[in-house]
Amino acid sequence: MSLLVEYFRKFGINLNDGEETFNSFVVDPRKFQSNLIKFIQKSADNPKWEKNYETIWQNLESYLDDEKNFAISLLPSKNVANQPTHSSNQDSLLKILLEIADLQSDLFDYLISKCLNYLETNDNNSDVHILGLEINIPWYIDLKAEYLYI
Repeated sequence: MSLLVEYFRKFGINLNDGEETFNSFVVDPRKFQSNLIKFIQKSADNPKWEKNYETIWQNLESYLDDEKNFAISLLPSKNVANQPTHSSNQDSLLKILLEIADLQSDLFDYLISKCLNYLETNDNNSDVHILGLEINIPWYIDLKAEYLYI
């Protein structure tokens, strides 16, 4: 199990295990964000913030380099049974991560690079087939970019 999977489970999300087409939250997505922010944000209470950020970013990048993980991270997540949430529409992992200011710049650069790569290398309009789903990667990335704090 990767370090990112362990950390994210601790923060409140179970990342896809390759069997499902979704990630699942065990806490409200805003609580997951808060837990991750506390871990990576620069503060007097967090002297290891820089090392923590590098660990999360390197492992996240490695995790997203897997095409299946990347595509599933673009799709809506689910809550475990009876878990209250801030809305009935569940956000994708990448949308939630893009709302974290500390991750935004690196994640945006990564997504633009990924989008350009799909447009350059795929003959089928950048559609990817994952676990029976057809996913247009650039279209989903474009949807996530509207949440940037610019």
